[in-house]
Amino acid sequence: MSLTYESGLFLMLTLTAVSLGIFAWSRRHTTNAMNTTWLMLTVALWMLALAMELQSPALETKLLWVRVQILAQVNIPLLVFTITLTHTEQKSRLTSFSHAGLAIMSVLTLGVAIFKLPWILAPRLDAVIATGIPLDFEYGGWFWILQFYAYLLFIYSAFMLFMYIWHSAHPYREQTTSLLFALLLPISSNVLHIFDLVTVNITPFATMLSGGILTWNLTQYLIFDLIASGRETLTHNMHEGFIVIDAIGRIQDLNPSAAHVLGQPATALNRQLISDLAALHPLQPHLDQKQACEMHLILDHPDGKRHYQTTITPLSSRRGDHTGHVIVLQDITPQEQAQEALVNKERQYAELIERVPVGIFRTTVNGEFLETNTALIQILGVPNRETALQHNALEFIPETNLEIWEQLLNGKTRTIHNAEIQLQRADASLTWVSLSVQAVADALGNIEYYTGALEDITAHKLTELELRDSERRGRAILQAFPDLMLVIDRNGICHDWYAANTDSLATPANQLIGANLCNILPEPFAKRVIARCQQVIENGAMGVWEYPLLLGDAVRQFEARIVPYGDDKTLSVIRDITERKLAEERSRAYAARLEILHDLDRAIIEAQAPEVIAEAALQRIRELIPCQGSNIVTLVPHIAGGYVLASSSDIDPPLLPVGTQITTGNPFLTRDGIAQLRRGEVLQFANAAEYLSQIPEVTSIHKTRIRTLLIVPMRARENLIGIINLISTEDNAFSGEHLAVVQEIAASLAIAIHQSDLREQAQRETAAKTTLLEDVKHRVNGYFATILSLLLREEFQARKLHQQWQTGAGARSDGARVAQVYETAIAQLSQRVEGLATVHKMLSKTQWQPISLDALADEVIDNTLAALPEDQFIKVDITPSPVRVNAKSASSLALILHELTTNSIKYALKQRSQGQITLSISAEPTPEAPPEAQMLTVCLEFRDDGPGYPEPVLQLKDIDVGLQLIEEIVRRDLRGHLNLHNDHGAVTRIFFRVSEGGMNQV
Repeated sequence: MSLTYESGLFLMLTLTAVSLGIFAWSRRHTTNAMNTTWLMLTVALWMLALAMELQSPALETKLLWVRVQILAQVNIPLLVFTITLTHTEQKSRLTSFSHAGLAIMSVLTLGVAIFKLPWILAPRLDAVIATGIPLDFEYGGWFWILQFYAYLLFIYSAFMLFMYIWHSAHPYREQTTSLLFALLLPISSNVLHIFDLVTVNITPFATMLSGGILTWNLTQYLIFDLIASGRETLTHNMHEGFIVIDAIGRIQDLNPSAAHVLGQPATALNRQLISDLAALHPLQPHLDQKQACEMHLILDHPDGKRHYQTTITPLSSRRGDHTGHVIVLQDITPQEQAQEALVNKERQYAELIERVPVGIFRTTVNGEFLETNTALIQILGVPNRETALQHNALEFIPETNLEIWEQLLNGKTRTIHNAEIQLQRADASLTWVSLSVQAVADALGNIEYYTGALEDITAHKLTELELRDSERRGRAILQAFPDLMLVIDRNGICHDWYAANTDSLATPANQLIGANLCNILPEPFAKRVIARCQQVIENGAMGVWEYPLLLGDAVRQFEARIVPYGDDKTLSVIRDITERKLAEERSRAYAARLEILHDLDRAIIEAQAPEVIAEAALQRIRELIPCQGSNIVTLVPHIAGGYVLASSSDIDPPLLPVGTQITTGNPFLTRDGIAQLRRGEVLQFANAAEYLSQIPEVTSIHKTRIRTLLIVPMRARENLIGIINLISTEDNAFSGEHLAVVQEIAASLAIAIHQSDLREQAQRETAAKTTLLEDVKHRVNGYFATILSLLLREEFQARKLHQQWQTGAGARSDGARVAQVYETAIAQLSQRVEGLATVHKMLSKTQWQPISLDALADEVIDNTLAALPEDQFIKVDITPSPVRVNAKSASSLALILHELTTNSIKYALKQRSQGQITLSISAEPTPEAPPEAQMLTVCLEFRDDGPGYPEPVLQLKDIDVGLQLIEEIVRRDLRGHLNLHNDHGAVTRIFFRVSEGGMNQV
């Protein structure tokens, strides 16, 4: 879609407004700048919405951008009002409460624009909907409220600006007048547009022009910087004293600070001649001058002499006649004292700088010396200070160290602390120095100069380098032999050793040097070590050898690295690798264990029946743990015992075959044992013969062969669902690692079996519930169909009887009336039953779960109103509510809503063709209910716009059958109470209680 000319124009205005806002934001430290920024951004949003409205081809899209325009327009008067209060020094009125009050209109307008846009603007029926054409609107009631609100703020703002102009001095009048003109522009253009006095809406352009005026004031009048202050702030609160004298030298005005300087009250000094004041005699010669001048005045005070910077400015009338002088006295005593102290400090500092043995300097940003001391001259090797000042600091820094200075120049750092570098002296020799540099910046952050210090560390550096090199060599040797180092010759004699830990030595350390390996180690092993040393000496290459060695009671693993050391010696580095070997072995075993457990988990996931899962688990357990038999027993709560789910055994026959029933009297499942297993404890019997002898089913073969028994609980969600039994023909057959493996398998197996049981239980319960609901649904539908059939048949008979009596003799007129009453009663009863049928259908759809009260009301009221003639209409407005009701309460409320709707049809539409029904539902906590009850009181309010209830009915006297039925249902079924009153129609309120968990159900 191509951009139209009008849309492009408004987009340009949007960019202009954003630019003005950014310009104002750049001066955000000044008064009102941020307010102007928000105003321009709001105007930008308005312009953008206008452009998008013109560019949109559909009505819905245009209305969306119209809402955005309304949101922007409603905030413009508020921002203008804030700018005015700030400019006129009345910002204190903008309290939190007033802010909230002003924001109410914006919030309300936003809600109306979103939900009830026709209240503000409604498109005309004949409006043209096309790209590039603005919508033609009719103004709603809220639009005029908005206009009244905007004009009220604009008019009050204009009034404040006008009064401010009236009481301000000339400079402030000009800036405030420009503000007033900027304010009146959009007001005038808006009035012309609303009352159709112009054919084109120029309000956006006028608003943009106002924003331009505000921005122009930023530079022309400094509107955000130049704000008038009151005389009290300018004179009485200022620290400087000022005196106004007339042409003959008489004091006409002075502030308290000036009276304090002269040591007399202001009332005593007023109208005195300045020549009579001895303290001001030094000013007398300057009072004849026609130009402003300054002088230094020293006055005596009780606390000592005070220094004043005095400014004398002549005053002239508009015709140029001399009218007097203004004398300003500024106390500069602290500055004078500080200046004197500074001079002393600088002298002391200069003497200190010259005496310190460290070179001190100050340079420009480019490195040119500004100041140096004697120590720096000696370090650089220049003859004197004058020669040093002719050099640049960068001339003494080698290129390899220039990166430090470049960091300062590039702004990467402003401080260098104790950087050790080499300097090239004036005689081209190199010296080591410790350099510290600090960048000194002005108030704006710009670097003015660098100051720093140099310390000659050449001697210290050379010593440090030599020591570091020696330490590096020694550390390299020690790091190469971290554990044990031996120097052994070709005959097996030990000449030297080094050990980080002497525990790895086969003999005491004090007996090692000079000893022969054959006397320390077993002879066969010592001969192999000597042979390897001889081989390394002959080959000249390093040899690596791994070997086991018995140290104490344990066999440990070692790695020896042997290299030649001289002509007939070797240097051996021996490292204890026992832990590494054990870790490698554990890693291999753990990898195999993880692989088997992974296969087990996959078998558990793929299997469905608990028996299949148990068989797969037992197979993996037998692979992981050496045992001669295992079985899995599941517990069945309703038989107070269990049965063997799976069994695997090398012993024939197995200990407990599959399907064996086990009760709690069996030693496998004693009550104490069950309690321990439920707590997650493992039962392990190192000598199982005594335990198995208590089980009659166990054969003598089992009792003699089985030595160890392990019982591991299977728990899911802290519930014991079974056990795993492992048997072995060896004593103490199961280790802690075996126990950990079985516990992991038991946890996975318990979850799998529990989930399988839950799945089967859920399927059974779902099938039973579905069957039950379908049966109830068919039965109730049949009951309702039978009742409706009977009622319709009775209604037909009553109508037929009525017709017969109407065609008969006049004596039957009473019978006709009785038949008519009977017909009406049957019809009403039929409608009530239809309402109950409606509730039943809704409950059936939700499977008799609680249903929403507002949905129930909507369905019942619509079904009741379906019987209205075509020439009558009732509008229904139901407020949404989270309250839900159960099946019993839904039936009662359906009858109540049916009766109330029928009553509104009878009386609210009497002699009318249209009516209104409004239903609202609210819920609040019940104050008298105890906290544990958590009760809510629900209020169901049903109102129509009819004539209302008669007075006797309001007192629940002389009420018809329908209201009697409502009162009885509320009191008996809902346990609530009924309230009737009139408020522009009949209002019925029904109060009843629900549980708070049940905002969901009654």
